[in-house]
Amino acid sequence: MKRFSDSELNELEYPDETIGSILAREAREQCNELTRQEREELCREGLALIRGGDEAIEAKSPPLE
Repeated sequence: MKRFSDSELNELEYPDETIGSILAREAREQCNELTRQEREELCREGLALIRGGDEAIEAKSPPLE
């Protein structure tokens, strides 16, 4: 494995924008438009998905008509 010298590390250039930074900015803009209740509901759904899987969300979601 190659080790970089200090001068080589200082020469590395990073772009101002990356795909990740663009997606993060868009997500922040969309989240800023949500109401407090919408944020809380999305947080609950996310935690249910992480902890309990899809069944937890389906049990709480109203049926689609």
